[in-house]
Amino acid sequence: EEVYHKHLDAEIVINTSPVGMYPKNDAAPIDLRLFHCCEAVLDVVYNPITTKLCYTAKQLGLIHANGLEMLIAQAKYAVEHFLHQKIDDQIIETIYQKLLRDKINIVLIGMPSAGKTTIGRLLAKQMQKPFVDMDERIVAQAGKSIPQIFAEHGERGFRAYETQIAMQLAKQENSVIACGGGIVKYDVNMEMLGQNSIVIYLERDPANLSSNDPTRPLSSSKEAVEKMYRERLPLYLQYSDITVKNAEEPAVVAENCVQQIDAYIAKR
Repeated sequence: EEVYHKHLDAEIVINTSPVGMYPKNDAAPIDLRLFHCCEAVLDVVYNPITTKLCYTAKQLGLIHANGLEMLIAQAKYAVEHFLHQKIDDQIIETIYQKLLRDKINIVLIGMPSAGKTTIGRLLAKQMQKPFVDMDERIVAQAGKSIPQIFAEHGERGFRAYETQIAMQLAKQENSVIACGGGIVKYDVNMEMLGQNSIVIYLERDPANLSSNDPTRPLSSSKEAVEKMYRERLPLYLQYSDITVKNAEEPAVVAENCVQQIDAYIAKR
């Protein structure tokens, strides 16, 4: 109450509380959207990698950092103090990037039939991470096929299952996750998945997308796919950290993903 009453003009916000730490990933200490003068956010929480507070900062275009690098630096300085030895500061960045690559999820978004599952399996193998197909998880949890879910509960019912799975997967680390094409339709899905992830938009020419697949209820015709593409493209671009075009052999596309992931981590 004091913060909202007296400090909405803050230019820098630093969270030193455990609010937003795993397993309560969906919590934030403040509503950052009310701080119209804010320019930068530091959250000392390091699990998840991007807390809800930092995710909001990212969406608002603010400078933001989490607590993982601070945790590593803290350990480095403690070793120096207790063992009476000097360690080059570069080790902080080296360990940070290694931990980030090991811990981070890779989330693939894009249109139905864009190749998310095929590329995802190859990417998981290359990065030595487990692979998760969200649609398979939804089928397993619902106990029925996706066409059955749509027939019995409509798209709204399917999206409810999707959000449940997204919230479960958001709390795990070190996986490659292939999402359904409509995952971006609900901000809560991307907010949760984005907390421990680098999000890749797998782009594919609309002319090469499937338009008559009985397992994909919303891809009933070429016109339906083109309309869906126009509606979802801004969302894919909004929620992705990296865009990779799927226009080559799957192994080449997967390698392109790895290279862009490494480049993204190096700049993070």
